[in-house]
Amino acid sequence: MKLAKSLLALVLLGALAAGCGSKTGNEASRGENTELETIQNGVVLYYDSSPQSQSLLGALTELSKSEKFDLVTIDVAKDKSKLDKYEKDNQKLIAGYQEVRSLEAGLSKLKLAGNANSKDQLNNVMLNYRKALNLVKNGKLNADQEKELDGLVKDIAGKQELSEADLKKLLELQKDARLKVPVYSALDGDAAPEKLPVMKVIYEGNHRTSFYFGQKPIPAETLANAENLRFYLKEKAWISNFQVSSDGPTIEKKLENKDTFILLVWGNSCPHCHKVMPVLDKLTSQTGIKVERIDTFNESNNKAYAKMAASGKYGLTQIKWVPTLVFIKDGQQQSTIGVYDWAVENATADMGYDIDDSKIKAFMEKAK
Repeated sequence: MKLAKSLLALVLLGALAAGCGSKTGNEASRGENTELETIQNGVVLYYDSSPQSQSLLGALTELSKSEKFDLVTIDVAKDKSKLDKYEKDNQKLIAGYQEVRSLEAGLSKLKLAGNANSKDQLNNVMLNYRKALNLVKNGKLNADQEKELDGLVKDIAGKQELSEADLKKLLELQKDARLKVPVYSALDGDAAPEKLPVMKVIYEGNHRTSFYFGQKPIPAETLANAENLRFYLKEKAWISNFQVSSDGPTIEKKLENKDTFILLVWGNSCPHCHKVMPVLDKLTSQTGIKVERIDTFNESNNKAYAKMAASGKYGLTQIKWVPTLVFIKDGQQQSTIGVYDWAVENATADMGYDIDDSKIKAFMEKAK
């Protein structure tokens, strides 16, 4: 049960993770350019002259060529003026981000923190908040939906620090598919000397996660081995298949064609999804079975998948938790498995569990 509660909390919190708005770009240009470029899919690396920073800079530069992700590198000493200019030019954006972060912090502070049921209460708060957010995102609500929203807000307000007014403000700020977040900012300590080198992973213009290797270094033997580094970064740092996710119409076309395939339903800010992706890559190499993927934390994909499931044409069930693997045969859903099926509890492992590859492999082989 301990593992299950941990997984549930992380998946729910992952669904609330803020994204970052950015323009597309490639590697940051050096020389006289005074602007910091941003990227759609890839990595922003903050580094200094330390051996750890230089090793990671070299390794990422090489890896970006074979893994096809964009890389922006920032020398925190030489590029300080660019960072300062970005913050000056984006004051409104940064202030809005600070407000959301402040409200989110209050949302996670329970009124009865420390009691035996605090984890369950936090899960309940986050689940109800997600329900409320889905209602707000739907736009104009009918009378029953308005009543449901008011009930959820009152319930949440009674269990954590935010007032009903603050909750409604946070819901309004987060109702868009993507919250605009500053790509480069001192707010998250990206350029703090004690954290360097820092790697910020960006997916579809949204902040996926950040890693502070000054505080938790990459093992030297991993840095020295390209294959080990590739797997490490895919598993730990979520550099996973930036450009291979399908959209709703692509999946619907395969269903209409009565194809047989394995589908991964995942979310771009879900840590469990990124933990399993390198395993899927490895098993694809072993079996030759490609796994289609749909990111349902993307608003349009979420609506498309829900519409396909609601139609009843393909036998699809509504997916409540990600990641979930779906076996489709002749355009019809046959079975599903999720993280609870392949997780093996291990307190010392990343996120408290290992993955049983054999269970996933057996499931994938159904599509042969």
